[in-house]
Amino acid sequence: LPKYSTAPAEGYDGDTLQIVYSSTKAMAATVFALAADRGLLAYDDKVAKHWPEFAQNGKEGITIADVLRHDAGLQAFDEAITLDDTELQADPSGNMSRIIAAQKPWAWRGGPDEGLTPRIYHAISRGFILNQILLRADPQRRTIGQ
Repeated sequence: LPKYSTAPAEGYDGDTLQIVYSSTKAMAATVFALAADRGLLAYDDKVAKHWPEFAQNGKEGITIADVLRHDAGLQAFDEAITLDDTELQADPSGNMSRIIAAQKPWAWRGGPDEGLTPRIYHAISRGFILNQILLRADPQRRTIGQ
């Protein structure tokens, strides 16, 4: 093995633990592709078409595609979410929904790009936002995990 390898000296096998980042992003994208294929939503739909409360604080033009591409400017929330919020996110009128709907998208405050929202990795927030959209677009009100 190379001097700085993190691989186990005995090699990988079926019992080797491995850290995997962002694997849920692919699953969420697949769920949204299925939902689009089934006519439940379209990538160009404004999020507010399915979730009217989302259209506050400058978010009325954000599309589902923007969220999927990390272009929504919602990479973080001003209000902290709790463990209870994450456990109860299947409630479309719950605290998670309220926090996301109230959030103002990030935009440059000065310089030549003032007012524009750059692509910013929505590492934590993307799944929560997509889950809230799907709850409303799916007639069975299923979560991404369901």
